[in-house]
Amino acid sequence: MHTPRFCLTLALCLIAQVLAAQPFTGNIPLPTLGENTYQGFQGGLYPGGSNEIPAAHAEAAREQAALIVPRDADGNPSPAAGLVGFITIGMSNATQEFKVFERFVDNRVNRHSRVVLVNTAQGGQAADVIADPVAPYWQGVMDKLTAAGLSPQQVQVAWIKQAQANPVTAFPDHAQNLQADLTEVIQIARELFPNLRIAFLSSRIYGGYSANPLRGEPLSYETGFAVKWLIEDQIGGNPALNFDPNEGPVEAPLLLWGPYIWADGINQSASGLKWIVLDFEPDGVHPSLRGELKVGRLLANFFRHRDHVRPWFDGVHDHGMHPLFASDDAFVDESVPGGNFGGLKFLSVAVDDRTTYLRLDASHIPRDHVLHAKLSLRSLSAVAVSVDTAEDTSWNEHTITAANAPAPNGQVLSAGVHWSRDSSPSFDLTEVLANDDDGIITVVLTREDPPGQELAAKESHIGRPALVISYHGHHRPDRIHDGRFEVEY
Repeated sequence: MHTPRFCLTLALCLIAQVLAAQPFTGNIPLPTLGENTYQGFQGGLYPGGSNEIPAAHAEAAREQAALIVPRDADGNPSPAAGLVGFITIGMSNATQEFKVFERFVDNRVNRHSRVVLVNTAQGGQAADVIADPVAPYWQGVMDKLTAAGLSPQQVQVAWIKQAQANPVTAFPDHAQNLQADLTEVIQIARELFPNLRIAFLSSRIYGGYSANPLRGEPLSYETGFAVKWLIEDQIGGNPALNFDPNEGPVEAPLLLWGPYIWADGINQSASGLKWIVLDFEPDGVHPSLRGELKVGRLLANFFRHRDHVRPWFDGVHDHGMHPLFASDDAFVDESVPGGNFGGLKFLSVAVDDRTTYLRLDASHIPRDHVLHAKLSLRSLSAVAVSVDTAEDTSWNEHTITAANAPAPNGQVLSAGVHWSRDSSPSFDLTEVLANDDDGIITVVLTREDPPGQELAAKESHIGRPALVISYHGHHRPDRIHDGRFEVEY
């Protein structure tokens, strides 16, 4: 529960944001700008002011989509047991928005169950930072993949949303600089993920509510040109962005626009999108829960019924998905041995003090049918938790305390991977579930280094702990999920 002082501070920040707001700019979204120009540069998402993918590029996209198939850890096609890794590359806004999209499609039981989404964006990691192949960001991506049970060879799709940290030059220079950084980022990604076939790109959301000129307007609008020019550069045959082995060394995946998510503030776009103050956090840069939901829905709607998406994203009849929420969750506090913290909206981990327990009941799903089991969480602060299990599953969230909590097994499944605030940490429980006698699992989350960190609990309804199970065969679980990701994230 927030203190009165916190609430007053938040209210004052929101008032200041409203007073500093630029509710619209008069700039025209790129899809609507079409053949017209902005400062001499033509609009439209694709060449010639068009919003349609050029025919040759569209055909190439379909060809690349056909190559996106379930693969084993070595990257070999594996129809029976392979996976399709789908990641995001970007900064804080990207991780916040992908989190909601991930929840939406992890609940879409008619999508391909072998597509495993992993939120690999990271706060503070702008395009000019990660354009360096030895930037720590890329090791973080690898760590997140490992934690989620994927290999680099299984990653085949990416959503990229990026910006520069401190773009101080005027248009078009800053957009051209971002384009150059994105070229480097995409080349690095293709090198790390040799089966990365398609990357979908989006530019920034509206920036007019920010008092920071480096995050405001028209800069946010103008980042759309960087994406447009990048894709046009590939269509034009730039060898640095070649995706076709018949045309020379492969340097990049095929590039396409994802959803175009900029709109001119309160001026509703042709697609019905608009951005109001309440869609943003007090800084006017990061999306609020409302803003995250908008972009998450745009992404979820985008990845439906498209020629270059359908082959790998739509479901198949002999496989399925089952999102399963935690039946119990609580943290215990060593400093309060008899205290119970099972009814709160957050879960807490802290060195030597607080440990979080999750109870997951998948007893109704045959373990020999499970292909992949992803524990999906929502971080309320930046977290780097370690994941273990415990043999005892008899506890419940209303009675568990530090004095009676189950002892961890001491076999850490994932240790200290760093996830951003408002991200969606993912952890692979496939082997744990497959080897469990009754399908009921106790997960133990601890923290090795300060400070204490928090995750959403099942009472929060904004990303409660869930086990996303992919299975094969015609089996359908007797019990369906007890909630709707459409209204919670």
